[in-house]
Amino acid sequence: MEGAVKVEICAIFEPPKSVSKKVREKMLNNEIPYTKKPDIDNMFKALTDSIIGAAYDDDACIDEIHAYKMYGPHACAQIRLTDEKHVVKPFKFSKKKEENL
Repeated sequence: MEGAVKVEICAIFEPPKSVSKKVREKMLNNEIPYTKKPDIDNMFKALTDSIIGAAYDDDACIDEIHAYKMYGPHACAQIRLTDEKHVVKPFKFSKKKEENL
């Protein structure tokens, strides 16, 4: 990618196995926010650094960011990159290798 890049990152974390079904359901319905580590700024930096060379030559080209954390049925990170011309296929990092794009 060349020029300015907008990055959107969604980090999805599985609810702890120790929570009740009722609490798990609330977590999965986004009624309970994910407020644990990792810190969102550290997570963003690690993920954007990990795709240098694959998506862009230097992360200095990022001019807009949107990042959030939430609970979901499977842990993964989804990255969507947009430049001035088109949307690039999203990157998806997951524990399961077959789910990675």
